[in-house]
Amino acid sequence: MKAQSTSFEADEGYELGEIIGQNGWGGFSPLSESYLVSDDMATDGDYSLKIGLDFLGIIPSGSVIGPTRDISQQVPNAPARYEVSADLYITSSEEGGEIDFSVYGAGGTESLPAATIALLDGRVLIIELSDFSVGADIDVPTETFIRLSMLFDFENEETLYFIDEDLVYTGNLNLSRVTGYGFLSTGKAIGYVDNITATDNPTLGVTDVESSIFSHYVDNGKLYLKSHSIIEEVSIYNLNGQKVLAEAFHLTDGIVELDALTSGVYLVRLKLENESRTFKFFKQ
Repeated sequence: MKAQSTSFEADEGYELGEIIGQNGWGGFSPLSESYLVSDDMATDGDYSLKIGLDFLGIIPSGSVIGPTRDISQQVPNAPARYEVSADLYITSSEEGGEIDFSVYGAGGTESLPAATIALLDGRVLIIELSDFSVGADIDVPTETFIRLSMLFDFENEETLYFIDEDLVYTGNLNLSRVTGYGFLSTGKAIGYVDNITATDNPTLGVTDVESSIFSHYVDNGKLYLKSHSIIEEVSIYNLNGQKVLAEAFHLTDGIVELDALTSGVYLVRLKLENESRTFKFFKQ
């Protein structure tokens, strides 16, 4: 079992000032003054990582840039599951203000992320990187630290996403191993990162992975659902976030008729007996 935690404290070898170059953190050097070890606020200890504004206008519109950390030497070979978590805080920001919490796979921290949670002003977006769509869009409080977690389940080939330890979305597994993580920004928001943990002994999702086995498929205009837990309610949304269908079940399996839906991609949110599940499907 290998685990590591980072709270940016002096006893971990951190110093106040630019994060790039400290303890394996790299990034785009012209913006290094925007990513600082700071004593402004923290959830654990005295220091945190502060992500500042792009006063110079270096970051192109629609892009995210920020510091990344290579942890490939600390990640064990072939773990069954691996969890990466962090506390994030974002201030009220300009339009387009966003900070992304990203995890990288075998391509390393210079390649595209394999999983991303985006924190905006009052919202969290789960980015499904298999097709660059929004898997979930969830309202969250502002001006407070929020615990965001990604659990990579290599046995069941899925990624579980948590907000403050609540499972909010289950998506595709887009990596074969974890090699690093990073915190990227549009440069239009001020945020703080603290209390990062990375471990192959997850504190989250063990029940979800081992006990609540769930499957679904679409065939001939019907959505088939099967779960070890009781399915209490099924809600289906279009990609604009509008609820287009809802049914109560109170069964461990069921069928949802999709005839009323037009062709396209839909988001399903299931309320189960002891958890929630979120996934997408395509209606032909």
